[in-house]
Formats: sequence, structure tokens, C-alpha cells
Amino acid sequence: MDTPSHPLNPGAEHGMSLMEMLVASLMTTVILAALVALLVTTMNQETRITDRIQADQLGRTAMTNIVEELHSSCTGFGGTPIQAGSGRTNLWFINAYRHKSSTEPYPKSVTEHEIVWEKKGTSNTGEEFGTLTDYAYESTAGEPNKWTFSAHGTSTVLANDVIPPRVSAKPTVFQYYDYSAAQLTELASGELPLTTATAEDVAKVTITFSQASKPTKTATESEPVPDTRPGRTAVFSDSVVLRYTPTESATEESKPCE
Repeated sequence: MDTPSHPLNPGAEHGMSLMEMLVASLMTTVILAALVALLVTTMNQETRITDRIQADQLGRTAMTNIVEELHSSCTGFGGTPIQAGSGRTNLWFINAYRHKSSTEPYPKSVTEHEIVWEKKGTSNTGEEFGTLTDYAYESTAGEPNKWTFSAHGTSTVLANDVIPPRVSAKPTVFQYYDYSAAQLTELASGELPLTTATAEDVAKVTITFSQASKPTKTATESEPVPDTRPGRTAVFSDSVVLRYTPTESATEESKPCE
């Protein structure tokens, strides 16, 4: 049996009106935009966290190496650990490793280090970044405060993409303290770099820097630069105390390692 067909009433409402289509399109656009924004935010957050973790690993390794070497600078060799010439971005010191059973009055050999921060460029936020390098020179002869060192040493890159804080508008990785009025007091900027006299009294060294992750090169960059936007770098600060308390006598000098 055939179903009777009825002609459409011209006044009847069938399908979607133009206004409904516009509203549906607008809602679809808003939802897609929200999904895209959520996806971009998630990807950026993941990248930021990855950069921060990598920066933390790189900076922590560099700081550990510096602190451990400084801790071995008071080994009973009777010399001055921190050396003249040390400044805001370079640190000269002597260290040595001794066996517990050693009966020698001082080690037969020591190592002179210069840890240097060298500027390499400017980051994407205008921060100066550079490389921390440890130059080491073995002693060839001598005794405490009279060592002679090889002119040819070794160099070890401790970390790349290191950003020093600025103190008095100058990049400053290392700060130095001596005992003044029975307490550790930071040396004034005018006393840097250290002289032979001021180096003898340094009883504490503070190391501070920020570490960025390894930069990723893009097609438009000739040389990649580190990303130092907030949340993508790791800040490190540590101190090595070479003498915990001043001398009991106010007239006696508080030399380090004594």
C-alpha cells in the first residue's frame, strides 16, 4: 500500500534556520578554541617542567663539584686555600687530597684551581649567560705557600648556560667573607679582586648562579640561546666555610683552616 505523500507546507519549519546555524558554528568555534588553548597550555607546561628538571640536574652537578673541591682545600697542608686574584667571576684556590694514614707534615703535591665564568651571549630574556670552567694546575715542587705549578693544566667544563646574579650591577658568582668583629663579614666590592693579604683571611666563600637547560636550535636561529623565562631555570647557592669560629683573642688573626 502506498503511503500518501503530502506536499510541504511553505509555512512549515523544517531543518535549521540561518540563525541556528550561526549559533551552532559560533559554539563549535568556541569549543575548538578552548580545546586548542588547553592543548597548547599543556604542551608549554610540559616543556617548562622538562627544562626546569634538566636545568636542576646540570646546575646541581656543577655546584657539587665546586663545593667538594673547596672542601678539600683545608687538608692540613698549612697553606692559604683561597688565592690572590680571585674576584666576582673567578675563584683561585689550592686543594689536596690526603690519606688518613699519611704521616707527612703536608701533602707532597697540591692542585691549583681557577674556576671561571666566561660570558658567551645573551638569553631570550636579556640575561647574560656563559660557561663555568675549572682550570687545574698540578704542583711541580715546593711547600706550603711556596708551591710552583705547571704552566700547562687541564680544563673541565662544569656547566654551560650559567647565569650569574648581578651584585652592584655586575655579574657575581663568588662572594668572600672574613672575620670582622667576631663574625663573618662580606668583603666589599672595592676589595676585589683579592690581594695576597686579603686572600689570607678569607674564611668563607659563597657560590651563586642560575642554570638554564640546554637550548634547542630552531630553523630561524643561527646560534641557539638558553630560555630563561620564569620557571625554566634553577637557582643554586651554597657556601663553604673554611673556619667555623674566630680566634678567642681579639688581637689574634682568624686565619682559615687553623
